[in-house]
Amino acid sequence: MINRAISGHKPGIARVGFTGRAWLRLTAWACLLAFLRAVGESESPLTLEYRVKGGYLYNFAKFVEWPAGSLPLPDSPFVIGVLDGGEALPILKALLEGKQVEGHPVQVRPVMPARAEKGLQILFVTRAAGSSPKQAQALAGPTGTLVVGETDHFAEDGGMVGFTREEDRIRVCLNLERAAAAGLKVSSKLASVGRLVRTREL
Repeated sequence: MINRAISGHKPGIARVGFTGRAWLRLTAWACLLAFLRAVGESESPLTLEYRVKGGYLYNFAKFVEWPAGSLPLPDSPFVIGVLDGGEALPILKALLEGKQVEGHPVQVRPVMPARAEKGLQILFVTRAAGSSPKQAQALAGPTGTLVVGETDHFAEDGGMVGFTREEDRIRVCLNLERAAAAGLKVSSKLASVGRLVRTREL
């Protein structure tokens, strides 16, 4: 969870508390994913896929610690940027906007491929964007942004989190080395539910 200037923490420090409550939320999301699969016949496969991935993006906020200054004010928005050339952005906006992360309103905004973006807590790169992890990292900057993608081997090729499909399930790959290099600390609980990978030599 992201705590503001309380309990002796200095203002501007974005900190995650890996509490039992947050862990239960992730477990609850796992149950929700199963429910979404059950009712998915009424939605297109693409809509269902991005609703599931949006649930993961929202819960990443509770299991990652961002650098000091990422959320300087109690009401600073928690910003999820979406680099997309398809239909993911409106689905994610409808699902996530209006939610909060420890009092910080969630904002979902489009990211342009040719313009660097500041102030993102998460950057989600869709398949339709056609951008590599290296290109995505250049847009987000060297530190402070969790770069998530869904192309093959995204986490192994320099991203931090990659969504993969195994049969009819969506799995998460985590590159802890890349996250640490960006000043991000991933909870061991999140690491325990994902597959850990390393950056591969290209």
